[in-house]
Parts: sequence; structure tokens; C-alpha cells
Amino acid sequence: MNVDLYELVRGPLMSSTLILFLVGLAFRVFQFFKATTRLPRTAPPVNDRRTVKQRVNETIKTVPRILRKVRIHYRNSIFSTTPVTMWITVVYHVILVLAVCFTQGHNVLLDLSWGFSFPSLPEKTMDMLTLFMIAVSLYYLFRRAFSTKFKFPHIFRDYLAILATALPFVTGFIAYHQWFDYRTMIICHMLSGQLLLIALLYTKLGHTIFFFFGRIYLHGELNLTRGTRAWVPDQDLDRLPGPVSENAIDEHYIRHMLDQKKTQMKIMLQYCSRCSNCAKSCFLYVNTRDASYIPSQKVFVSLGKLYSTKGKVQRQDLENMVDSLWNKCVLCDRCYCPIGLKIPEMISLARTICRSQGVYKTYDA
Repeated sequence: MNVDLYELVRGPLMSSTLILFLVGLAFRVFQFFKATTRLPRTAPPVNDRRTVKQRVNETIKTVPRILRKVRIHYRNSIFSTTPVTMWITVVYHVILVLAVCFTQGHNVLLDLSWGFSFPSLPEKTMDMLTLFMIAVSLYYLFRRAFSTKFKFPHIFRDYLAILATALPFVTGFIAYHQWFDYRTMIICHMLSGQLLLIALLYTKLGHTIFFFFGRIYLHGELNLTRGTRAWVPDQDLDRLPGPVSENAIDEHYIRHMLDQKKTQMKIMLQYCSRCSNCAKSCFLYVNTRDASYIPSQKVFVSLGKLYSTKGKVQRQDLENMVDSLWNKCVLCDRCYCPIGLKIPEMISLARTICRSQGVYKTYDA
């Protein structure tokens, strides 16, 4: 029995990918709302008896104050400290969404398989946006390899995430211009696009989706909105650590503490793309230009190690974390993550775990 690979990829495999994506997206949304709770109102609702005209006039009067707050918010964020990189990143992610939903070829497939389609961007416009995406992906690769902000141990998955994002655009560009064999390239394009959709939910590329929850729903000083939700513990810390000898480690208690914020910790370590855009929000990094001061890096060398080993560490491992957790961090709570991850909470958790084992910063007399 001969199988037409193109029809297999275009039909059943594409439909299965879309269904898996939608199911996974629903699960991620459910996971977020289950792991967070709505913050209580700061004041009871007031019965507003003003007329519509009065409310409009008062709203107009508050516009200068709102604009001033927006200006302060912008100056305190990394959009002010690294504007070029951040705006390139914003445009990059916006194009990623536009390409998935508003490319003419994608809409043709949607119409054939599912009987509906979205409006389509002009092909020439999409062609130029594709070139921009390829160029920015190359910029990310070179920055990851050579920038002084990335002088920490590289993870293969970091490069793989960039390549996985760029591959659908590269193959789509080649197929559109009909370089090489068209049928082969369009199959590669569809397969790489399907892999990207799955990766958006199950890899660090999920930060593209988590952004909307982290920056809109979660409460935070520099968020896009005031935020109405906050993380809740997965379980209560219902017991204190037992006595620990000088060289011993209570692995069971470390796991008990890790389980307390398991969901939040997992999301932090999974969705952090190690973009290092949080670097300039740390005044210690700004003064030293040392990559070990980057907030996300301090999380990975401490809590990341505890999480990956499930608490099975030696006392020396905990003592090696003291420098990153205390000497290189003052917990000023100014870590600004573009997608809204709570870096200070994770560093605080790592400190608490170390203290529970009698490991902490000491001072000479």
C-alpha cells in the first residue's frame, strides 16, 4: 500500500497536531488558574451615581495622570534600558502569531481540512516578514554564542529552541520561491510548523503563551495591568526541618519544600528562555557586567540544580550556592522578566531551602 506523504502530513497529521495543540493549550490555561488565586478586593465596590457625562469628564481629566504613570512604567522597565533588543523581540513574537494565523497558504489548508479560514496577509508582505524573522533568528544565535551577557554554561536546548522557531520560516521561504524540489520543501515546512506548535506548549517556547498570563493576570508592580491573581502553594509547609548534623543533608525535607511551590517552580524553569533580558534590571550586573549576576542565571545555578536533582545534593553543593544566593543577590525584588516570571520568589525559595539545612551566608567578626 503506497502512502502519499504529502497528503498524510497535510491531512491526518495536521489535524492531529491542531487537536493536540488545542487540548494542550486548554490544559496550560487550566494549570495556570489552578495554581493561582484571585486577589481580594482592596475596597468594596461603590455605588456610582454619577451621570455618564460626569464620568466621561472625570476620565478625561485623569488622562495626564494615566500618561504619566505609563511613562514611569516604561522608564522602569527593560524597554527603557534595552529598547532595541526588546522592541525587536516584541515584533518577532507578533510576527510569529501573524504567520501562524494569517498566511495565505495556511488558510488554504485550514479551509480544505476544517472548512474555515482567517483573513490573509498579502504574500509579498509575508515574504518580507519572513526575511525579518530569519535575520532576527540569526541575531539571536550569534548573540547567544558571542555576547558577554551569555558567558554562562550554554544549554543545547537554547540553540534548539531558536532553530525550531526559525525552521518553518526558512523552509516556507524556500518553498514560496520554489528553490529545490517544491514538494519536498513544503512537506518539510509543514512538519517543522507542526513541531513548532507542539513545542509552544511543551518546551521553553511556551513563554510565548505564558506571557499573557504572567504580564496581565499576575499581580506585579511593573506588569501591563494591576494583575488580579497570585501564586498559591501546591501544598502547605506542614513541618519544620529536623536536626541536621554538620555534614548531613535532609533530602526528604528538601523535596518537601520543593513540592510546596512545584508548579510555579516548574513553570519558571521551563518557560525561562535564558534571554538575559532581565540582566539590566539587576544593579549588581550593571555595575559588574558579570554574567553570574544575571537574575535568571542565579535561579538556574541554585533552584534549578535542586529541582533537576530532586533534592539529592551534597552539603558542598548547597554551600556552592551561597555566593549566588547571598553575595550576588540582595532580593531587592527589582528583577524584571519580560514574560512575568517571579524570579525573586524563586531565589527566596532557594535561600530558604539552604537555611533549612544550616547553610547560609556568614560574616567574619
